[in-house]
Amino acid sequence: MTARELSSQLAEWSELPAVFTQAQTLTGLNGKPLIVVTAGRGQQTGWSAAQDRLARLSTNSLHRTVSGADHTALLYNDAMSANSSQAIRDVVSAIRTGTPLKA
Repeated sequence: MTARELSSQLAEWSELPAVFTQAQTLTGLNGKPLIVVTAGRGQQTGWSAAQDRLARLSTNSLHRTVSGADHTALLYNDAMSANSSQAIRDVVSAIRTGTPLKA
């Protein structure tokens, strides 16, 4: 890891308390498109249920679990990160067309 990457990571982590406070106050997304992508392995007990609760913030949401993927694979493994990229494309498409997300 380079000094720049480490600095960036430390800056990101320093924002976690504020992010968690903001997340706790969020009660809904009023039907805005939302896709929650969850790694299929390496999760702590209760994580999947927490991700389900996150998906329920919108009436227009999907929860996709990527079998065999851990958190890092969702970002860096070409085949598994394609799921994350597809989720982003699906949300953008739903916003642009005004149509609900499709499973």
